[in-house]
Amino acid sequence: MERNLQFLTVRDLFSRWLNSAMPDSRSIAHRAYKRLLTELVEPAVGSCVSGSIKPEESLRRIRETANALRLESAAAGHHALWMAMAWAQLWPATPVVYEPFNTRAPIEIPLSAFQVAELVTRLPVNYRVPCHILLLTGIKPAMLAGITMASFQRTFDVADEPGSQDHIHSIFVANHPLPIYLSNPVLSAMRKYVGKAKDTERVFSMTGNAISATWNRYADDAPGLNRFKGTAATHLLRLGADAHVIAANLGISQQGGEGLIERLRPSKQPIGREVLT
Repeated sequence: MERNLQFLTVRDLFSRWLNSAMPDSRSIAHRAYKRLLTELVEPAVGSCVSGSIKPEESLRRIRETANALRLESAAAGHHALWMAMAWAQLWPATPVVYEPFNTRAPIEIPLSAFQVAELVTRLPVNYRVPCHILLLTGIKPAMLAGITMASFQRTFDVADEPGSQDHIHSIFVANHPLPIYLSNPVLSAMRKYVGKAKDTERVFSMTGNAISATWNRYADDAPGLNRFKGTAATHLLRLGADAHVIAANLGISQQGGEGLIERLRPSKQPIGREVLT
């Protein structure tokens, strides 16, 4: 590692780390962290000298900036900055708790979007869209329940821009260190779900525990929501997701995401028309 990294501004060091960790600038994950840098990290601490700023000070500044800009990405911004600083050997590495996964871990047979739709029709109507989304994305119920209306609307507006060629978009959840990634069909289903209730604070009024409890009650002998990693990863792969995206959504390490991709690669297919209930 270059010794003069400590003399770079946080903006420049973050950019170097990003280009090293996610070298494909066209990837969904790279653009998500580039957006995080532009919207939050740079306004908060971008001009600071990397070797002089401390974790506590950076966290305070990032939180204050996020509050001022009404962003939910403070935790993700500080975690990304910490990863960049650890890469430069200026801060100690900080572990992220992932769900245990390796290439020998069992994976449920990947289901198509239509098979998932058939599965969720067992549930009460109000819970069908949330559970459908969880099965297709791999995120945890608490994360889905934590998406605010403001964060969703910001992401939906970007996805709805004329000429947009992206099939997956990043969204940030308060107090979560990684972004999550939602596909265009998922965003459209959420848009229909919220309808005219745009004044509510969160997209889904139910809690994560309520979603899980409802699934366990009505899904009969189906596996738990967190066992459909193969289904979620296959769906994301078809839409162009990389290991960073899959790892973030499934809560596994990047190495686990890469291993999952290798196991599912034979089932990778061109994007087809998919329907969400």
